[in-house]
Amino acid sequence: NMETAQNCSLKLMNALGQCVKELEHGSIIGQNNVQVALDNLPNGTYWVQLFTPTGVLTRKLVKQ
Repeated sequence: NMETAQNCSLKLMNALGQCVKELEHGSIIGQNNVQVALDNLPNGTYWVQLFTPTGVLTRKLVKQ
């Protein structure tokens, strides 16, 4: 949940640490959802990194 409106960016990294997608996203106050198309990416393990002015959130994503 965002307490203030702020700009965020999202990076999708493959298992080799290469950036395969990058998005800029303006957020509004409250909960925000972003859809990322993964159709053109091969199955495997990826890391999603969300960058905000207050820090970085990293999560593992497995596409099957």
